[in-house]
Amino acid sequence: MTPRPTGGPARVARALGGAAVVLALVGCAQQETEDPEPPAVVDTVPDDAAGTISADTGPLPVGTTTDGGIVLVTAGEVPSGASSPVTGQLVTGPGGCLSVDRQGPPALLVLPEGSELTAGSRPSVTWEDVTIEVGGPVQLDAVAVPVDRLEGLSAGCGEGAADAALVVSPG
Repeated sequence: MTPRPTGGPARVARALGGAAVVLALVGCAQQETEDPEPPAVVDTVPDDAAGTISADTGPLPVGTTTDGGIVLVTAGEVPSGASSPVTGQLVTGPGGCLSVDRQGPPALLVLPEGSELTAGSRPSVTWEDVTIEVGGPVQLDAVAVPVDRLEGLSAGCGEGAADAALVVSPG
């Protein structure tokens, strides 16, 4: 067995190596770790941007049809502005009005004139060649319009709903 040197350069090297390890551990312990923030839910038609998406400023006349306590809101015209893709779930929102649940207050859904509401055990709505049951997924293009611009809206439809209604673009 060869004796290990106890002094001199070997001792200094061991001491410096040990000190470097201690400093590295102390440095790691002092670093603050931040919890990553959950990803934000991105809403393609945000409520606060509704006034800027729709260039129209006047009232938007709407009609309503009620069947089995469910209210379908329709409009004969689509306000100007770029439509945006909207996804969510078709629900009956405030006042029994058909709405889209988008992880927040439900957004009132305004469909084109001629849309048909079918109540019963599986309520649904049909427009053009699309039929969606209440509780089913929704994927459509819509223009956001402030709810207070909808003229002729049934009482209760806008109460507790998102600030912007989603007016479906035909086609």
